[in-house]
Amino acid sequence: MTDIKTTDIRFLKGIGDKRAESFRRLGIHTVGDLLSFYPRGYEDWKSITPITEAREDETAAVKAVMIARPMPIKTRSGKLMYRSSATDGKGIIHLTFFNNRFASQDLKEGQEFIFYGKVKINDMGGKEMLSPRYMKAEAGEYLHPVYRQTADLNSKAIGKAVKTALETFRGQLKDTLPQ
Repeated sequence: MTDIKTTDIRFLKGIGDKRAESFRRLGIHTVGDLLSFYPRGYEDWKSITPITEAREDETAAVKAVMIARPMPIKTRSGKLMYRSSATDGKGIIHLTFFNNRFASQDLKEGQEFIFYGKVKINDMGGKEMLSPRYMKAEAGEYLHPVYRQTADLNSKAIGKAVKTALETFRGQLKDTLPQ
């Protein structure tokens, strides 16, 4: 049985040499280091804000149904952005994703999602979120850790690695809290 404290981070599923180097820049060399790299905070996605009550320049979690799949639009610089809209039945929120081809694959018309991000008012007076994070509404993961990150390793990737480590080494982890 491998020791969780000394197992090199690159042997964790989904982490190769390149990603391991990104973790090393954060001082994470082993799976043990990863599990003791605690989040700097948490985002609460459970407090859902109706679109009509979402305020400009405030971060909100909005539960809405996709009106249409995000469509690609080429910018002047040649990059792609994806635009779409979603509704909670009372309001509409416009969504823009920059360089995120997965948004077009993930967000399907008629499905309900929770979008988390800063609300802006666009030129037409409508509400929008730029590059919001999202999850399916039925996913039930409402508390999201926020980790210190680097340019090539974001908080979501770190959280995914932690989840993989916890699942992989489940039998070796002992609860230190008394009953």
